Amino acid sequence: MGVKLAAMDGLRVLVPCGDAGAISVLKVCLEDASDSVRRAAVETLAAVVGKGNEVAVPLLCKRLNDPHCRVRETALRMLSLVAAAGDADVIYLVSDCLADSHADVRQGASQTLAAISQQGDTVAVTSVRRHLNHSDWHVRQVSLRSLALVAEKGSGIALTSLQKCADDPHLKKQDCRSRCTCYCCQKR
Repeated sequence: MGVKLAAMDGLRVLVPCGDAGAISVLKVCLEDASDSVRRAAVETLAAVVGKGNEVAVPLLCKRLNDPHCRVRETALRMLSLVAAAGDADVIYLVSDCLADSHADVRQGASQTLAAISQQGDTVAVTSVRRHLNHSDWHVRQVSLRSLALVAEKGSGIALTSLQKCADDPHLKKQDCRSRCTCYCCQKR
């Protein structure tokens, strides 16, 4: 494992952007039995490709279903660097991570959604809204925060969704009201 990790450090420094040989090596490492190697491979892949790389984005998206939460969280962070803004497929896959069982992954999904979608992006808003009725209140909470990040200021749809949270016994009413006011009620 140590040799693989050292080799990936070398790849980050030595290979030119988009090097096909490096990407091939990293594809193998992304399937390694060790979660540490998979996580390092995710980070290295993002370091050796450019924004919107057509090979890297699907490889990173596949890691969103990794059995280890740290690999999923790292894949989300790296997608925010590699995925092209507004990529509807990636936005949808990232929004699925809002329902992850681990808080760090949910938070990473929220931050990545904000990074890869334009404010008011209908795919992002729709993708986030579908989690507002989730059975887990943690998922509803991060979805509420995500909606505030991706919705356009003054959006009636977002405001209506945010106001519904005031009836949720698990979410702080003050939090709901302040998010409604700060993020959705004010016009740009």
